Amino acid sequence: ESYGGGTRRDATLRMLAAEASSRRDHDEAAAALMSIGEDRWTPADRTNLAKCWQQLDRSHVAVQVLEAAQAAGALSDEGAMLLFALHTEVRRKRDVAGALEAGAGDLPETAAALRLTEALAIYRDALGDDDGVWRVQRKLARLTGGGSDAQIVEQGPETTGRWRNTE
Repeated sequence: ESYGGGTRRDATLRMLAAEASSRRDHDEAAAALMSIGEDRWTPADRTNLAKCWQQLDRSHVAVQVLEAAQAAGALSDEGAMLLFALHTEVRRKRDVAGALEAGAGDLPETAAALRLTEALAIYRDALGDDDGVWRVQRKLARLTGGGSDAQIVEQGPETTGRWRNTE
């Protein structure tokens, strides 16, 4: 903040992000890049930010960053390749979460709860899929007796704690 809001500040934040990434502190790197502000991001900033989200297992946020860059005409070749890879990764994770969810039905309660918990984490963190989170929470609640269907239905998928870039 001591550099004001200009180019010097942006360059300093980019250096902080690069240093944090080299230390594998992707939270700090993402925070530094987000501090620059979307209107001042370069194509490289967008790609680096997407890489940070990918490393934090927030593939859906990385895809959002790159798709916004694509819509703005600011997607680099490296960003386009990363976006393709992320779409493949998201598809794979959706398949894994679905398989975990489907396979839980034929298992004893403890094993089913473990599979559903894993599916929940994928839907919530990697995919940002509120409907998947809500559906698995309903199944877990039924399995563990942790709440009535009426309470869960009343809450609905929009209250499941979607990942926000500010967290």
